[in-house]
Amino acid sequence: VGSQARAARTRLIWLLYGAMSGKIPVCEKGGGGLILPLTQSEQEWPNILRAALYTIAMIYTFMGVAMIADTFMASIEAITGRRKKVLEQGKLLTKNVWNETVANLSLMALGSSAPEIALSVIELLRNNFYAGELGSSTIVGSAAFNLFVIVAVCIISIPDGETRQITGLPVFYVTAAFSVFAYAWLVIVLAVNSPDTVSIPEAVATLLFLPALIAVSYYADVSDLPSPTEAIRRLSNGGVEISTEIKKRGNQTKMLRDQVRSITIRQTVNSRQDEAPAGAGSASMSSRGPSQRTSSRASTIGPVGGGRSSNGPGPRRTALGRTSIVGGGGRGSKTKDSNSAYDEINIDGGNDNDSARSHVQFLVTRQGVSSSLRSKKVLLIRTGDLSFDVQVTYSVHLCDSHPSENDVHTATQKYSYPNKPRAGRETYREMVEFPKDEKFLEIDVRCPDRFDASFLVLLQSTLPEIDEGEDNFGLNTVTSGNLRWTYIVKAPDTEGHLAWCKDSNIPMAGDYVFVPGSPEEREVQLVVMRQGGCLGDVSCTYRTERFTAVPGIDFEETDDVLEFPEGATERIVTIHVLGKSRDRVQDEFFVILQDGSGSIKFKEEDDGGEDEGILTVQVGSLTDEWNFIKKLDGFLNIDAFLAGNAEWQEQFPAAMYVGGSKEEQADASAQDWFWHILLMPWRMLFCFVPPTGYAGGWVCFFTSLAFIGGTTAFVADLA
Repeated sequence: VGSQARAARTRLIWLLYGAMSGKIPVCEKGGGGLILPLTQSEQEWPNILRAALYTIAMIYTFMGVAMIADTFMASIEAITGRRKKVLEQGKLLTKNVWNETVANLSLMALGSSAPEIALSVIELLRNNFYAGELGSSTIVGSAAFNLFVIVAVCIISIPDGETRQITGLPVFYVTAAFSVFAYAWLVIVLAVNSPDTVSIPEAVATLLFLPALIAVSYYADVSDLPSPTEAIRRLSNGGVEISTEIKKRGNQTKMLRDQVRSITIRQTVNSRQDEAPAGAGSASMSSRGPSQRTSSRASTIGPVGGGRSSNGPGPRRTALGRTSIVGGGGRGSKTKDSNSAYDEINIDGGNDNDSARSHVQFLVTRQGVSSSLRSKKVLLIRTGDLSFDVQVTYSVHLCDSHPSENDVHTATQKYSYPNKPRAGRETYREMVEFPKDEKFLEIDVRCPDRFDASFLVLLQSTLPEIDEGEDNFGLNTVTSGNLRWTYIVKAPDTEGHLAWCKDSNIPMAGDYVFVPGSPEEREVQLVVMRQGGCLGDVSCTYRTERFTAVPGIDFEETDDVLEFPEGATERIVTIHVLGKSRDRVQDEFFVILQDGSGSIKFKEEDDGGEDEGILTVQVGSLTDEWNFIKKLDGFLNIDAFLAGNAEWQEQFPAAMYVGGSKEEQADASAQDWFWHILLMPWRMLFCFVPPTGYAGGWVCFFTSLAFIGGTTAFVADLA
């Protein structure tokens, strides 16, 4: 009797609600939602049975919402993670397209709140713009949960004895003020100005507060606003400091605007037809081609692999298997298939002896050692024929003169290495063996007992190892390369910082490396330097990231760790550039250093700043001939479209396997199988959502948003 009375009371409440709202509840006869009831007979089922079924269905639908919300967030990360090239202080730097603050307050907020926003919109539309029991309450409840519970969890999760500091305090102050104002505004609208009603002007004003919040927060982020106490102090001084700062920023903005006017960054297909970089006198750049800095340096350095100076004859092309690095030519240069080819700069240092097949030399002209260390790790590089052992003799000398960093860098740019720089007293010499098939050899160089600012390490001889009874075969097959010396400069007793090396025997122009297009896969080896000290062990991660080049088509994705033991300042990063089709234009991708261990930072003046070191790798086109497909690639990036198609096709078979592949399924546990079978319908349904590779993630964004709306509508009916 009691249960029947409760059921009757519940039905009476729903009938009264339907009478007041003019709508029959979904669970009553004649009622209906957007999706439910699935059949007319469903409303005749017992309430207990329907309550149990609806509860299970709601929990299962929540799982689907969570899965499609993950896809939605992946699309937002793809959108907000895009980068662009911008001109700052005369340098072309890599920046995020989306400001981090703007992304967090707009797309990221939408991604984390999309289900409750969709629920509120659906409920409002279904109730003729009368608030229901779910939508607006869900949004306010979610905001309150974030404000109280999430903040509390973030605070109590900090381990005892540790602290955390808020970065970007100006943005924090702005968002905190707007958060408090939002709750006050709700009280004003619903309790003071127009009780229990939201008028059109109030709704418009509420909507405009969002772009106002984003604009003010963005200004606080980019302008580095002072703290409240600092602002009060400045205002108490008559606002002189603030007005001076504003005027200073205005002048900087005007200077940057003038620089942008003087240098046109071409982004149309016409710019991509100019596969060769502009010369030093050119005043234009292509956002997908080599920069002016690349061409100006490459036109002066000449070919290292040929061992000739920039004033000598044309480059001698030296075959090195798959290992080579190249530099851009000057104005009017063409690609490798043309008569006038790019200057190819091999990793091989070489010399003018055409019979030499193997070359050994240092990697950089200048490196540091912390003053408290008694030894320094130095890398030697060997190129050409690696099929036999090589004996290398080096000597250590005190310096009669100490070249400045600028002098060494200038000499490196011109690649005019002397046979033997001015060296003082020799302290010792040593012979080491370079094993066959090894490209790099790290030697421990003992620091002289007393040296002022620097000392010199010279390669004295490089000879093949000859067994007893053999003739002199091979004596002319090994030479010391162009870079036969390196300066070791005294550095502070610190960890130092990491940077891409720009004065090594593997040349690069500024923050760019240019690789001519080739139908064959190649290895490109880059140098990372530890500068300003080498005390202690440090490490960082490095990875490749797409820009206009597509991973799997233009290059292989790489993600690994670089480790620098104490005393080591040189490390090699190897990337793989894949073969290129003849009807593709020049593309670019990034190699990024980040996540330095301890307090290690990256060079602030380089691309990426202190947080990361960014090197742009440009992969040239095979030819300068243009056809319809190549022009289409210039507009649409055909490789990105093809990669998106392939990824979309792979989603369907991957959804059939536990963990997404046969390999993962082979090691799957019973629990993995249970969740896989349970969520299989959702997996197959969401396979129809395109991957993030299309249009920078926007296609996935809108499609997954539509799927969220559909699943949320089902939740609204179930609730």
